[in-house]
Amino acid sequence: MPEDDRPTLAPLRPGAQQRLRTLLAMRVSEVLDAVPGSLEVLRDHGFTPLAQPAMRRMLAPTVTLEQAIRLRALPDWRREALLRRLAEMDAVAAGGAVCR
Repeated sequence: MPEDDRPTLAPLRPGAQQRLRTLLAMRVSEVLDAVPGSLEVLRDHGFTPLAQPAMRRMLAPTVTLEQAIRLRALPDWRREALLRRLAEMDAVAAGGAVCR
């Protein structure tokens, strides 16, 4: 994607950085269990094997979100957009403030 088409991301709110670190350290299966809607977000960011239940059962418990992102070789801007979206969804699920 050309640099001009990259989304502009707002600064993180206080506490958001810790939430992002927590998500990165979680196994993908834990993220899927803890964050409603995360399967669709991950699938939309290129984690298409997770859409298949058998592959999800086999792969998701074996890798952290950080490892999965590295394996997909996501560009930095896309990695940041994915993590912010998951952190936002996690905050809403936890009844907290949105991380923007």
